[in-house]
Amino acid sequence: MNKMWNKVLLALALVTLVDLEFVNSLTCYSCNTPQSCQKPWKEVCTDSTANKTSSWLSDIHSNVPPVSHSDEFKCMNLTYYVNSTYVITHEFLGCYHQLMSVD
Repeated sequence: MNKMWNKVLLALALVTLVDLEFVNSLTCYSCNTPQSCQKPWKEVCTDSTANKTSSWLSDIHSNVPPVSHSDEFKCMNLTYYVNSTYVITHEFLGCYHQLMSVD
């Protein structure tokens, strides 16, 4: 009987850990062009999605710092436009590594 309770408690602990990971996951809207940002989609923040943001930023900016792994993310909303006409030239929504300064 004691072994059965150990298995039940172990299973309960595993389910709790998986559920906490899901609850604590950040979801951001995502898009990478002015056209796609008219209908952005949702994505869960992971190293992979945050690395895509770093790659996109590297196409436009220099000295984007690499972040190999992080469990802390934020959502980003960047819009670049021509000052005189306010025509949007680049737009991006997505996850990024919180260790990266995007101020």
